[in-house]
Amino acid sequence: MLGIFPNGDVEPCDTIYKPIILGNIHEESLINMWNGNKLKQFRLLQLEKKRENNIKCRVCCAPNDVAHPEDDLDDDCDEIIDRINQK
Repeated sequence: MLGIFPNGDVEPCDTIYKPIILGNIHEESLINMWNGNKLKQFRLLQLEKKRENNIKCRVCCAPNDVAHPEDDLDDDCDEIIDRINQK
């Protein structure tokens, strides 16, 4: 999921915290941001259970607000990390 703010900033989630800005929709395509290194590194941070290393993620309650069981990826982190690193 990507969050797009009214000013065009794009972030890797839908929180108000803006843990990182991937870019701005007025300056870069969503495809480039989706496939870019910033988002890759952010995904790995989450999958490696190091979200506390990002000051905004540290205070976010969203990881504990999983609405659907299929959204819980904790048991599949290693496989997902391997797939990301193959690219």
